[in-house]
Amino acid sequence: FLFVIAATACAYIFAPTLDGSLKPEHYYFIALCIFLYQTLDGTDGKQARRTKSGSALGEIMDHGFDALSATLIPLAASNAL
Repeated sequence: FLFVIAATACAYIFAPTLDGSLKPEHYYFIALCIFLYQTLDGTDGKQARRTKSGSALGEIMDHGFDALSATLIPLAASNAL
């Protein structure tokens, strides 16, 4: 989830009006953060089930962070439009 926060912060700090004025390296950073978030989000549940360390609270928190990320990722990516 921190990768999503970093991507959104990068978009708003360097282009607060979302006018598409980011430098290419900022877009690469945002893309990398979103890729890492999705990769790690997909593997954490599998790892928890494999090690039998999953819990109902962990599953609820994962869904909650996914819901927040579903809002923040389009905000970060909208700067490219």
